[in-house]
Amino acid sequence: MKIKSFLTIFLLVLSGFVQAQERQSDDTTSCRSIIPETKQGLLSNIDMYANTQMNFRSDFFNNDFTGAHFKFEQFRLEIKGYLHNGIYFRFRHRYTSTF
Repeated sequence: MKIKSFLTIFLLVLSGFVQAQERQSDDTTSCRSIIPETKQGLLSNIDMYANTQMNFRSDFFNNDFTGAHFKFEQFRLEIKGYLHNGIYFRFRHRYTSTF
């Protein structure tokens, strides 16, 4: 029973990632952009990445099963790009680390 519920949760999480990869439709005439169209060319060489690491943990104490849970291990945000020829920047921050 536990394996069946684990697989169900895993498939639900996986389907959420697959759906997140869909492209936005081109019909954006009803919404105004936050960034003015004259400034959008400045963002053409800038990329943003969100790196995550999630685990399913099974805990044991003296060879006895004590429990199982999902744990969100890491979340890192990285923004990098070229501003001009020879001018490069990279911002990377790990939000789940101890300071």
